[in-house]
Amino acid sequence: MSEPLKIGLLVDDDAVPLWAAEIIRTLNAGDYARVALIVRNMSPGEPLEIRDAASAPKGSLRARWLKLRRNASRLVYIAFWKADRVAKRWSNHFEEPQQLEELLPGVDVIAVTPHKSRYSDVIGSEDIDRIEAHDIDIFLRLGFRILRGRVLQAAKYGVWSFHHGDNRHKRGGPSGFWELTRQTPTAGVILQILSEDLDGGTVLSRSWHLPDILLLNRQRQNVFMQSWSHFPRQVKQLHDLGPERYFEQVRQLNQHPEFYSEPMYVAPTNIRATYQIGRHYLHYIASKLFRLVFFRQWVLLFHYRPSAPMSQSMWRYRTILPPRDRIWADPFVVERDGKYHVFMEELIFSEGRGRIATFSIDKEGRYTFPQPALDKPYHLSYPFLFEHDNELYMIPESAENRTVDAYRCVSFPDQWEHAATLMNDVFAVDATLAEHEGRWYMFVTMRNNDHTNCLDELFIFHADHPLSTEWTAHALNPVSTDVRNARPAGALFRHNGNLYRPAQNGSRRYGYGMKINVVDELSPENYREREVSQITPDWDWTINATHTLNHASGMSVSDASKLRFRYFRDTGSAAASVSQPLTHTPSPQGTSDKDVA
Repeated sequence: MSEPLKIGLLVDDDAVPLWAAEIIRTLNAGDYARVALIVRNMSPGEPLEIRDAASAPKGSLRARWLKLRRNASRLVYIAFWKADRVAKRWSNHFEEPQQLEELLPGVDVIAVTPHKSRYSDVIGSEDIDRIEAHDIDIFLRLGFRILRGRVLQAAKYGVWSFHHGDNRHKRGGPSGFWELTRQTPTAGVILQILSEDLDGGTVLSRSWHLPDILLLNRQRQNVFMQSWSHFPRQVKQLHDLGPERYFEQVRQLNQHPEFYSEPMYVAPTNIRATYQIGRHYLHYIASKLFRLVFFRQWVLLFHYRPSAPMSQSMWRYRTILPPRDRIWADPFVVERDGKYHVFMEELIFSEGRGRIATFSIDKEGRYTFPQPALDKPYHLSYPFLFEHDNELYMIPESAENRTVDAYRCVSFPDQWEHAATLMNDVFAVDATLAEHEGRWYMFVTMRNNDHTNCLDELFIFHADHPLSTEWTAHALNPVSTDVRNARPAGALFRHNGNLYRPAQNGSRRYGYGMKINVVDELSPENYREREVSQITPDWDWTINATHTLNHASGMSVSDASKLRFRYFRDTGSAAASVSQPLTHTPSPQGTSDKDVA
């Protein structure tokens, strides 16, 4: 398409929340779409928790009594909602109103008063005639209730709407409540074209995110602020590809039937809310009490298997415990002169930031105490290693510095010099390079806005040289919007002629496990991968997460979040010393009797 798409907004007020305002700002900044019309609902239905009785003056005792009586069956949920909103200081106010007049000066506004049934809104024929005269390509629903009737066909490509939940597992609302109190492993978002079938429209895009463990408002903050990028991305794809190619992709996404066997969720009654909220906070209190006695610490795992390039049985891996004042994680390994050298993140709690440390380990499992290899005044982790032109390079994660930097090894293993800044002014995490068919590809997780800490989207960039400062974005970016398989978990590797990408499974909790994906197609225009295996932290009851895997010539290294007894003193192991470069040998079972939790 050469002309920008004409977008219409369906709203309830003269202001929109911050997350919706970000959509408008993104559209304003591009050349592929423009907002051409605002349709304002003059009688919006208010949410249950703030609904006023229309039969009495607002704020009067009668109005308050009628409101209380009307919502009596859901008072527990309403109280929970209001109490949670008091805790808004922990969020970035995703609902903060932004004035449409300031965002879209001069844009036409049509005021409508829809006919209301119990749950839905139907816009009258005369109003639809006025709307259709503006020849809108896409309507984005940011207000109204369930829409029925002609309005669903009033735009060329339909009415697009968000559902802040995974419609395969939760339809209805309220947004975020059931994910929080049922402790679901992921929170979903879909963008769909509305139809008469509630939450059963044509899905345009999906994403999955890690739910919050405590606050509903913070849970909603993460999901809503992550979701805003869906709409501009899909509109740009429609503009760039054209309707025929774009909707062919949409048909492929929706080709299989999706049965739904969960209930239609609504705001809970008092009994159900008491049960859900009570169970949620009992679980949270129990976890806090548990932490008084135990703590979790990231530790290293390794296994040498000379008969195979890597070890695939996690129960065989042996444990290296750090001292109690630090964590060791994100291990990468390289072989030099018959020994293996492991590079990793070392974070000392009192310093509050990570650095890159290194130690050597031999085939018998004897290892030296780690020593610093690269330290900066900002956090470093995930020291991705690669060789090019017979030189060793490292790309540590330096998102705090908003750079992706490459370092050249000048004296192995602990002297490194800055070689190139591959990317600047980006919040990029765990950059991982791979050479494929003569071209270099960078797999990296990036945060798309400053209003959330979520890192659930995988981007690919490509260049003709690994130290290039001009990386081209992949045509399908982001190639994954799924917390279960987006973030890199180690170097890509080849096995039996196939290329594999380890990815973190961030559902349930940070770094819960790993997915092993085979890369079926990798080019500047296309990317296809599929899960062929996974690693979950089930081989040892003291471990509840594992999120990095690498290997070199039979030596495999990984990491794990391990349960430790808070009041037990370690002696005689790596964890007993923080100053001497001693040599240690882990027990054959991977955990000595001094390491039990």
